[in-house]
Amino acid sequence: MYQQQQQQQQKNLTVATAIIDDDEKGGAMLFHSVHRPLHSSPVPFARCHRYLSRPYVYPLFFMLVLFLLVRWNAVPDPGTTGARFSSDDEIAFEDTKLQVEEGNDGDTNDIVDAEEDEAQTVKATEEGPKRVIQKPPFLEESALGQKTKLRKKGNMVSLIVYMEALCPDTTGFVRRQLLPAWARLGATNRINVTIVPFGKAQCARTEAEEGEDYRCECQHGQTECELNQLMNCAIDLLPDADSFVPLVGCVQGKESVSAAFKSCLAGHSSSDRLWQCAMGREGRHLHALAGNRTAAIGDAFNFVPWVVLDGRRDNDAFYALEENLCKRLNEPQPIQCIKFS
Repeated sequence: MYQQQQQQQQKNLTVATAIIDDDEKGGAMLFHSVHRPLHSSPVPFARCHRYLSRPYVYPLFFMLVLFLLVRWNAVPDPGTTGARFSSDDEIAFEDTKLQVEEGNDGDTNDIVDAEEDEAQTVKATEEGPKRVIQKPPFLEESALGQKTKLRKKGNMVSLIVYMEALCPDTTGFVRRQLLPAWARLGATNRINVTIVPFGKAQCARTEAEEGEDYRCECQHGQTECELNQLMNCAIDLLPDADSFVPLVGCVQGKESVSAAFKSCLAGHSSSDRLWQCAMGREGRHLHALAGNRTAAIGDAFNFVPWVVLDGRRDNDAFYALEENLCKRLNEPQPIQCIKFS
């Protein structure tokens, strides 16, 4: 038995030693060769099969593939990275263009023309000073010298705001709701805005040497009456809402008429005329007329500002005027209102 084991080991392991004389180099090299049995080195495939048979290998493999796919999709395309914003505008523009084309019969598509002119202006600016295209003016001079708005097709919305100059709630509404909404939607020319500066004042008619006059007492004192008168004069004398809405917003909440003129009317072409109106009998008369209009609401009038949309008071418009206006501008919907769709 022992001899058989020795013979088997002798077959599996052969050690040969040879001494080779090298006459040219004058050296000697010892050569060893070791032969091992075939079964002592596992086949590479068998080794891989051992690892692939583990149950957790395949989930890890699929997770790796999924991670690579997500990373591949997350890499931005250089050709579209800078055009993401413009593509959103283009989609909104196409939607509005379709609505205008369906609703118009023979009128010029004003919204589409304005967007195309703006796009051409930007393109001309990028190309260089070779080509300059100006957008058409928002206002044009009529034959009477008055500023007349360019009419755009679509349903109109009526907005009436009953207010007073020194009311904190009115000041907050004007600054956070009225002015931002008008800045965005005024260009649609589809909002018929009326502002009535009077609030909870009380007026009595008096007789003077010059004729009929009025004496008013306002909720926040005489300064509020004078500011109300200035607002009423601006609404009466200035040609359109684009002129008087920003001015009323600027005057709202000012501590005095002098401060209002200094902040809002410095260098204005009509400042002298407005001062004469606001501080005189004409302003008191316009203020009293605003009082008559406010009194027509009746006993329901218990809060300032009182916001009316299309003939009915809208409480929600006090908190979200622009959104409530957009809900009514639906034939067709202006591009400015797409975010509320």
